[in-house]
Amino acid sequence: MGTQGAVLSNQQIRHYTRSEWAQVFNGEVGMMVPGGSDQHIDEESATQNFIIGARKVVGSTVYHYGKMGAAYTIDVSNQHRGACNANVLDEQNTSAAPASVAVGSMTLSILDAASGVNEYQNGKIVVYTTEYQVFHIVSSEASDGTNVVLHLLTPVRNAIAAGTFTAIMKNPYSNIGGAAAIGTGLAPIVCVPERYFTAGYYGWFATYGVCAITQGEALDQTDGPDLVFSRLDGAVYKKSTSIGAADSWQRAGHSLLEQTAGIDSNIFLQLDP
Repeated sequence: MGTQGAVLSNQQIRHYTRSEWAQVFNGEVGMMVPGGSDQHIDEESATQNFIIGARKVVGSTVYHYGKMGAAYTIDVSNQHRGACNANVLDEQNTSAAPASVAVGSMTLSILDAASGVNEYQNGKIVVYTTEYQVFHIVSSEASDGTNVVLHLLTPVRNAIAAGTFTAIMKNPYSNIGGAAAIGTGLAPIVCVPERYFTAGYYGWFATYGVCAITQGEALDQTDGPDLVFSRLDGAVYKKSTSIGAADSWQRAGHSLLEQTAGIDSNIFLQLDP
């Protein structure tokens, strides 16, 4: 064994907590909501089973759990094309009451008359106090008709007055839009759906690794490996041939993953690992 055993015996071995092990485990199979049921990558559900943005690894592909927007579906016209985050940046004030959110508070109320439960889950909020405070949103309650209560990961450091301006990014997987939503030119592509989805339903969306994709042109691996999404229809083009086109604007990934003379193939998707 030589000196290796002596070196190892003198190391301080870290013992991970139960919550740390849970975080690692959930990163592989996804974190369920209370009362949720298992949901495979080829299933959709009218009810939410995992937290929005939950991560799951299956084989060589990473998936994130999301919700289709109420106005969008996935069908034969847009399956295996880039789908977008249909949310826009929210800029709204903190609630009128309480008069001040105290230091140490783990909740924050914002003006929102319509959002349902957990529409802000796993998003972020920037609160424009003298020192800008940035909070990760663990969960959010349904609107009471005027306000929404956000539950924060870390406590408030500086008191927040009523009516303070904020900028909020909802979870990018909380309102997934099909190719029709991309055409605004503002909607970033966040995933690729591998099955048909009903409007408002929940499921798993490919974000990284091996992914079947709809090609806008033959991806024959000439002129470099980089691939880009079209903002018009979510199809994928070679960067080298479409870099000057106004509709090719966001990196999809790189390279085919098998030899093919046609345009039906898999790529290495590089969105959200």
